[in-house]
Amino acid sequence: VTDTSDTNIWYKVSDSSVTEPVSVKFSANESGEFYIWAKDSAGNVSYKQINILKANYSEYNTSGTFVKNYALLNSATQYSGNGNTIKPLANITETTGVEIPATKNIILDLDGKTITLNNVTITNNGTATISGGTLTSSGSSDTIENDGNLTVSGATINSTGSGHTIINLNNKANLVIKDGAKITNTSTSGYALSSQVAGSTIKIEGTNTLISSYYRGIYLSSTAELTMESGQVAVIPQKDVVANPIAIRINETAVANIKGGSVGCSEAVLSTASRETIVSKAIVVDGGTLNIGVSGGSVSETNPSIFGDDYGVSINDTNQTTKAIRFYDGVIKGNNAIDTIGLGITTTQTGYNICYSKETINGNVCEVATLGIPVAKIDSRYFKTVQNAFDFVEDNTQTKVDIVKTHTTNSIGTVSSGKIIILDLNGNTITATNGITNNGTLVFRDTTEGGAVTSSNSAVTNNGVFKVQSGKIITTGEDHTIINNSELTVSGGTVISGTSGQSLGTSVHTIYSKTQGATTIISGGTIQNYRPNGYTINIQGADSTLTISSATITSVYRGIYISNNVVLTMNSGTITVNGSNKRSTDQHPMGIRINSASAKAYIKGGTIECTDSLNGGNAKGICLDEGTLELGTDGGTPSVTSPTIMGTDFGVGTYTDTAGTDGGKSQTIKFYDGKLVGNVAINAVGLEKVTTQTGYNICYSKETINGTSYEVAT
Repeated sequence: VTDTSDTNIWYKVSDSSVTEPVSVKFSANESGEFYIWAKDSAGNVSYKQINILKANYSEYNTSGTFVKNYALLNSATQYSGNGNTIKPLANITETTGVEIPATKNIILDLDGKTITLNNVTITNNGTATISGGTLTSSGSSDTIENDGNLTVSGATINSTGSGHTIINLNNKANLVIKDGAKITNTSTSGYALSSQVAGSTIKIEGTNTLISSYYRGIYLSSTAELTMESGQVAVIPQKDVVANPIAIRINETAVANIKGGSVGCSEAVLSTASRETIVSKAIVVDGGTLNIGVSGGSVSETNPSIFGDDYGVSINDTNQTTKAIRFYDGVIKGNNAIDTIGLGITTTQTGYNICYSKETINGNVCEVATLGIPVAKIDSRYFKTVQNAFDFVEDNTQTKVDIVKTHTTNSIGTVSSGKIIILDLNGNTITATNGITNNGTLVFRDTTEGGAVTSSNSAVTNNGVFKVQSGKIITTGEDHTIINNSELTVSGGTVISGTSGQSLGTSVHTIYSKTQGATTIISGGTIQNYRPNGYTINIQGADSTLTISSATITSVYRGIYISNNVVLTMNSGTITVNGSNKRSTDQHPMGIRINSASAKAYIKGGTIECTDSLNGGNAKGICLDEGTLELGTDGGTPSVTSPTIMGTDFGVGTYTDTAGTDGGKSQTIKFYDGKLVGNVAINAVGLEKVTTQTGYNICYSKETINGTSYEVAT
């Protein structure tokens, strides 16, 4: 009642037995059951029983001018003018279903208020926009059934019952959710959004737009289509969820275009026991097509973002004929980023592969899949960095990591303890500032040959088991090529320090070990040092061992250095030092230097040759400062050819002070087999230290080598 001024005609009473009502005006906001009386011109009196309802909604025209009030939302949607806006006057609970006719175009501006639907539904057959407040429902009914065009802009729409929050039920149904709108479902059975009929569409846009659910987020079937430009779809299952939660589910021939935003299904709030009873999936493709990102242009590695605790993207069955996944942009995360069946039907942008890495999320280590140009692979999985491949290897499972592309990187990576990795260059070269740190078991090879690892700093720091079978390992900067703190075996390939003709720098070595108990085995391959100030192999760690056989060791300055109580055993192979790049011309090239009273060198075979192409120094095949040198093996007939130790100045030279003595140093030489060659085969002080096989003496001869006559001792 909007006009109560005409008291001559309208009266109100609360009792129909009154024949002559009292003239009383209606007061503002008055409601209740009344009898309205009227007297005609002949004096006849009649009445009608009515309910006067409190005004709950106001209608405003497109100019913002008040039109009229309504008690019920359904009345407002039925009778308001096209294009007009309906606003609630307070928080209201509706117990009557609401319909927006097909001919209507209305705006429901919640104006900061809350409308609660008590087990009733809003059915939109027309065009409607909901904004600016909260619409919530309880019971088994859907909150909104959309058969027309519905836009939710900045409003919050929630379902706490067993129904869906918004469902498209017509082939002309179009739903747009934008501008920070929040569509939530806090039940344990319904979807936040559902589009189940051919031709229906859902569009999500706006950075702060949120679709959230305790159970499942969005369901698509028939030929329904979802386009997500931005925003978030988040399913966070609660303790009473018994079925597997899903953020987006695609069925039949529906299409989901996830162009931006994030889709997540996280068990973060659940206990460990509860997590074990469910499988959380961000996107499930039962049928239809999933497009992630946009084809063409630069590939984003962050947008859209898809995360599921158990699966990022999953296929529910093996029938692939009605399914397609197209991965153009973004990142997919989960215990399994994409399941095996899903990988089989996934296509990517031209020139890109799905590349994997690992990331810890909510305390769990997850797979991360993005698009990239891979440098490594494990079986059919590709990786953008070698470190990503290392991280993907399961503990205690021997795994081959193949390098598939020559590339440059800051750091190659770290092999964690417990991992067993075969790294195959496949003819490719990795150029790095920092090399590999090995804390597990690492086998290095180059099956195709022609590849290398080249590092400015140490190429390999080994704290575990490191085996070189083939390929090249090179350090170009002022650092050792391989630092061995544990167990190193070189059976093939080439290990190099520096480059030919490199100028003077710090004292760097090709293989360097100062850790107690380290083991170095050189059973093949080539070890080279081009540095004017370092050794090819330098072993200083107490109780360490160095074993050489069938290897080629070369240096432009000095070959091998041992100290402390290191034990060197040389069974075969060659050590060649040419003195072509010394620190200064008066420096002394050496094939092997023994420099500790407790150090021992057992030279059982092989060839050691040390020359001084720059002259000015004393070239020694073996330099014994302190320690024990044993040539050959005691017993049997002595060999006069193996081992062969040649130094252009001294075959074997011991430390001698200016007085011509050993200076009190402990020096022991056991000469059982072999051949010593030099201008002096063995120096005078050294001769005093020599013991030979019983019944044999050191015998001398002369031999001309490259035009120079040398002493030969056998």
